Amino acid sequence: MSAPTTYEIQKLEEAKANGYSFFLVKGDENEPAFVYSVGMAQKNLPDVLMFLDSEYVKPQLGMLTNFLNTMLEGVERFEPEALTKGINGMTKTVTDPEIDYTWEVLTPSETDKAVHDYMCRCHFFRRVLGDPQAVVISSDYNPSWSAVTALATA
Repeated sequence: MSAPTTYEIQKLEEAKANGYSFFLVKGDENEPAFVYSVGMAQKNLPDVLMFLDSEYVKPQLGMLTNFLNTMLEGVERFEPEALTKGINGMTKTVTDPEIDYTWEVLTPSETDKAVHDYMCRCHFFRRVLGDPQAVVISSDYNPSWSAVTALATA
């Protein structure tokens, strides 16, 4: 593995200080754009992966920030495993714009694929912050894990 870049070191420090950091990756004609977090493994919580297929990137990043902050606050009162189990299959409606989001906690093999294919910087961060688990958040505007992986195998 190559030495970490200055950008990775900056993101690592951000994840240590805030509990997480985001990476936003541009899409192309074959793959949708996506965002993922690193650092939640510090608290035994899943990192998020969201495929972006809309004009609502800024409000969606706000929603992700609020979600991760809520999860970090939640470990002060609940076990991380209970929080993770509680979000699996959860649907939540947010406003401005109104979007119904669904959470899907990936299995260990799906998480391995997500880290390998999408959350690639996790390879560097897991050495310092712990092994990630992943949760994919989808909506009418954000493809689900199964929709993206179906496209990849088509």
